[in-house]
Amino acid sequence: MKKSRPASFEVVNVTPETAAKWLANRAPNRSVRQRRVRMIANDMRNGKYQFNGQPIIFDTNEKLLDGQHRLAAVVEAKIPVKFLIVRQVITEAFETIDSGATRTMGDVLGMSGEENGAALGAALKLLWYYRNSKGKSIGGKGSAQVQNPTHEDLIELLEKEPGIRASGRAVKVGRALGTPSLWVFCHYIFSKIDPTLADLFTDSLADGVNLKTTDPVYLLREQIIKANASRRRMPRDEVAYKIFRAWNLSREGTPTSRLQIAKGGDLELPRVA
Repeated sequence: MKKSRPASFEVVNVTPETAAKWLANRAPNRSVRQRRVRMIANDMRNGKYQFNGQPIIFDTNEKLLDGQHRLAAVVEAKIPVKFLIVRQVITEAFETIDSGATRTMGDVLGMSGEENGAALGAALKLLWYYRNSKGKSIGGKGSAQVQNPTHEDLIELLEKEPGIRASGRAVKVGRALGTPSLWVFCHYIFSKIDPTLADLFTDSLADGVNLKTTDPVYLLREQIIKANASRRRMPRDEVAYKIFRAWNLSREGTPTSRLQIAKGGDLELPRVA
């Protein structure tokens, strides 16, 4: 089987002429609803149409898969509009487009052929908060002053930090303990410091093999399993804090019988050792 080229992403200020050209080369699709086109075009003329990262999508043959109403509205409004353009999406992915639910970053990545697209998309969002909070949080209260990322922001982040793709191996921890995206994010952060230990840390959490009761990885694993069994899942920020704490203790080679949350103030992530 011929290997397809990787998907490409770019933000383009689409003119009416370009929109008309793309519309003339579209894949089989539902009929254009003119009422919807007029509504979108009216918003564009009045400056109410906001760039939100929703992509215009092309397949591997450069045929338009998704975005016909928005492009038709550009032609109708007779003004250029900025869109996120995604190319090289496999044609079969068209069945998942516009199925009624809001498209997530995971949907965009999955349609572009990224492995573990859902977990990767969510992990990128955690990484966004982590970077923009200067390592203090992955969302929630600690990120109150951090603007929510758009799809464009997350695609740019993936381009800057492509190594997070390799951390998809941590999805297996998610199968055992839940929240795959959190483990993908954590594995990536740890692997930038010590790739070998990051793999060992992840594998040990997934299978629990050969762990001593004083091993911080053992304590972390047991606490999460116990919380899941009691149906009182730990908040994500709390899990992240304990993951970082267990990692630091593992790096130091320090055995422990306790894995606690720091008292007082907002829950900030420990600095990674």
